[in-house]
Amino acid sequence: MKNKHVRILVFLLIVVCVFSFGCRGEEEAPEGQNPQTPDEISDKPQEEVEEVTDEEITSEIQQEEGVIGGKVYESDEYMVGTMVIEKGVSQERINQLAAKYADQLKEKYPDKKINVQAVQDGKNVAEITKE
Repeated sequence: MKNKHVRILVFLLIVVCVFSFGCRGEEEAPEGQNPQTPDEISDKPQEEVEEVTDEEITSEIQQEEGVIGGKVYESDEYMVGTMVIEKGVSQERINQLAAKYADQLKEKYPDKKINVQAVQDGKNVAEITKE
Protein backbone atom coordinates (compact mmCIF):
# COMPACT_ATOMS: atom_id res chain seq x y z
CA MET A 1 0.00 0.00 0.00
CA LYS A 2 2.79 2.40 0.94
CA ASN A 3 4.55 1.67 -2.38
CA LYS A 4 1.36 2.56 -4.27
CA HIS A 5 1.07 5.93 -2.49
CA VAL A 6 4.71 6.76 -3.31
CA ARG A 7 4.16 5.98 -6.99
CA ILE A 8 1.03 8.15 -7.12
CA LEU A 9 2.85 11.00 -5.36
CA VAL A 10 5.83 10.77 -7.76
CA PHE A 11 3.47 10.65 -10.75
CA LEU A 12 1.60 13.75 -9.52
CA LEU A 13 4.88 15.63 -8.97
CA ILE A 14 6.02 14.77 -12.49
CA VAL A 15 2.68 15.91 -13.95
CA VAL A 16 2.84 19.20 -11.99
CA CYS A 17 6.42 19.84 -13.14
CA VAL A 18 5.61 19.08 -16.77
CA PHE A 19 2.63 21.42 -16.76
CA SER A 20 4.40 24.21 -14.88
CA PHE A 21 7.39 24.22 -17.25
CA GLY A 22 5.46 23.33 -20.38
CA CYS A 23 2.80 25.98 -19.94
CA ARG A 24 5.31 28.79 -19.48
CA GLY A 25 6.00 29.03 -23.24
CA GLU A 26 6.66 32.50 -24.56
CA GLU A 27 5.88 35.47 -22.42
CA GLU A 28 2.98 37.51 -23.66
CA ALA A 29 3.33 41.21 -24.32
CA PRO A 30 1.54 43.56 -21.94
CA GLU A 31 -1.99 44.39 -22.92
CA GLY A 32 -2.13 46.86 -25.81
CA GLN A 33 1.35 46.00 -27.07
CA ASN A 34 2.16 43.51 -29.79
CA PRO A 35 5.46 41.62 -29.62
CA GLN A 36 7.81 42.29 -32.52
CA THR A 37 9.62 39.63 -34.47
CA PRO A 38 13.24 40.22 -35.52
CA ASP A 39 12.04 40.74 -39.11
CA GLU A 40 9.69 43.51 -38.03
CA ILE A 41 12.39 45.22 -36.02
CA SER A 42 14.89 45.24 -38.92
CA ASP A 43 12.25 46.62 -41.31
CA LYS A 44 11.96 49.83 -39.31
CA PRO A 45 13.79 52.74 -40.91
CA GLN A 46 17.04 53.58 -39.23
CA GLU A 47 18.18 57.12 -38.64
CA GLU A 48 18.91 58.57 -42.01
CA VAL A 49 22.45 59.80 -42.37
CA GLU A 50 22.81 62.76 -44.66
CA GLU A 51 25.11 61.69 -47.45
CA VAL A 52 27.45 64.37 -48.73
CA THR A 53 27.94 64.07 -52.47
CA ASP A 54 29.91 66.08 -54.97
CA GLU A 55 27.30 66.63 -57.66
CA GLU A 56 29.70 68.47 -59.98
CA ILE A 57 32.30 65.68 -60.25
CA THR A 58 29.55 63.02 -60.19
CA SER A 59 28.03 64.68 -63.25
CA GLU A 60 31.42 64.78 -65.00
CA ILE A 61 32.00 61.07 -64.36
CA GLN A 62 28.56 60.15 -65.66
CA GLN A 63 29.19 62.07 -68.89
CA GLU A 64 32.47 60.28 -69.66
CA GLU A 65 32.41 58.01 -72.70
CA GLY A 66 32.26 54.37 -71.63
CA VAL A 67 30.87 55.14 -68.17
CA ILE A 68 27.40 53.81 -67.37
CA GLY A 69 27.12 55.49 -63.98
CA GLY A 70 29.07 56.85 -61.08
CA LYS A 71 28.99 58.82 -57.88
CA VAL A 72 31.30 60.84 -55.66
CA TYR A 73 30.48 60.91 -51.96
CA GLU A 74 32.04 61.42 -48.54
CA SER A 75 32.55 58.43 -46.26
CA ASP A 76 34.22 59.26 -42.93
CA GLU A 77 37.68 60.63 -43.75
CA TYR A 78 37.45 59.56 -47.41
CA MET A 79 36.04 61.05 -50.57
CA VAL A 80 34.99 58.05 -52.63
CA GLY A 81 34.51 58.01 -56.38
CA THR A 82 32.78 55.07 -58.01
CA MET A 83 32.38 54.35 -61.70
CA VAL A 84 30.49 51.60 -63.51
CA ILE A 85 32.19 50.97 -66.84
CA GLU A 86 30.62 49.53 -70.02
CA LYS A 87 31.80 46.18 -71.34
CA GLY A 88 34.43 46.54 -74.02
CA VAL A 89 36.21 49.56 -72.53
CA SER A 90 39.95 48.86 -72.37
CA GLN A 91 41.81 48.49 -69.08
CA GLU A 92 44.10 51.34 -70.15
CA ARG A 93 41.10 53.69 -70.54
CA ILE A 94 39.69 52.55 -67.19
CA ASN A 95 43.01 53.27 -65.46
CA GLN A 96 43.16 56.72 -67.11
CA LEU A 97 39.66 57.57 -65.86
CA ALA A 98 40.39 56.35 -62.34
CA ALA A 99 43.65 58.32 -62.18
CA LYS A 100 42.01 61.45 -63.61
CA TYR A 101 39.28 61.52 -60.98
CA ALA A 102 41.60 60.50 -58.13
CA ASP A 103 43.81 63.50 -58.98
CA GLN A 104 40.81 65.81 -59.38
CA LEU A 105 39.32 64.75 -56.03
CA LYS A 106 42.67 65.12 -54.21
CA GLU A 107 43.03 68.63 -55.62
CA LYS A 108 39.52 69.60 -54.53
CA TYR A 109 39.68 67.83 -51.14
CA PRO A 110 43.34 67.99 -50.01
CA ASP A 111 42.47 67.23 -46.37
CA LYS A 112 40.62 64.00 -47.27
CA LYS A 113 41.86 60.57 -48.26
CA ILE A 114 40.75 59.66 -51.77
CA ASN A 115 39.49 56.32 -53.06
CA VAL A 116 38.38 55.85 -56.66
CA GLN A 117 37.01 52.52 -57.86
CA ALA A 118 35.91 51.31 -61.28
CA VAL A 119 33.65 48.29 -61.78
CA GLN A 120 33.16 46.49 -65.08
CA ASP A 121 30.95 43.43 -65.52
CA GLY A 122 30.53 43.12 -61.74
CA LYS A 123 34.27 43.09 -61.04
CA ASN A 124 36.46 45.76 -59.50
CA VAL A 125 38.87 46.53 -62.34
CA ALA A 126 40.61 49.61 -60.93
CA GLU A 127 41.15 51.11 -57.50
CA ILE A 128 43.27 54.10 -56.61
CA THR A 129 43.79 55.37 -53.07
CA LYS A 130 45.54 58.63 -52.24
CA GLU A 131 46.42 59.60 -48.68
